[in-house]
Amino acid sequence: MAFAISSLSALISLALLAAPQNSYQQKPNDEPKVFNDIQNGCDLINCTDGRTCGIRVGLAKFGNRNFEKFAFPKCITNETELNMNTDNDGNAHIVPNGPGCQMIQCSVGYQCQVRISISKLGNLPYAQSIGTFPQCVGPNVSFNSSSSTIENGPGCDQLPTKCDEGTKCVTAVGIAKYGNLPWSQFFWPFCT
Repeated sequence: MAFAISSLSALISLALLAAPQNSYQQKPNDEPKVFNDIQNGCDLINCTDGRTCGIRVGLAKFGNRNFEKFAFPKCITNETELNMNTDNDGNAHIVPNGPGCQMIQCSVGYQCQVRISISKLGNLPYAQSIGTFPQCVGPNVSFNSSSSTIENGPGCDQLPTKCDEGTKCVTAVGIAKYGNLPWSQFFWPFCT
């Protein structure tokens, strides 16, 4: 009887070893890019249609790091667009089956999508960041940011200048990945 039980245990162990890898596990090459030798973020994006590149500067907090300077290159047609959230900024884009999608498994008919942009956080190099957690998107449905905003949220008291009259500070809060740092909660205060 003892031989039968240990043989059964050995068979179960072999079956577990032969089972396919967990599809939720992130693979080593499934990381956003880090641009160690780039000093100017405008070298990393292409602006078209007569637009020029500018660097939007603000504050952000990632994981257990402190609030620190955040630089985001974007394409603009005029200076007022620099500090506004614009849809077609030449930087942020939705990537089907992008970095992070190895961690989730979508149902049949759904596709994993991530929002990727290039930014610089504090003294870290420019890197791709996945702005919100990967999500499964169905047919005829567009990617929806999974971050939320809090009026006068964390970091609003640390902005270098007050918001213009008629605008207010909100803090975007969500889960993100910056370069080779682990997935973490982020806070990004800005005026809107």
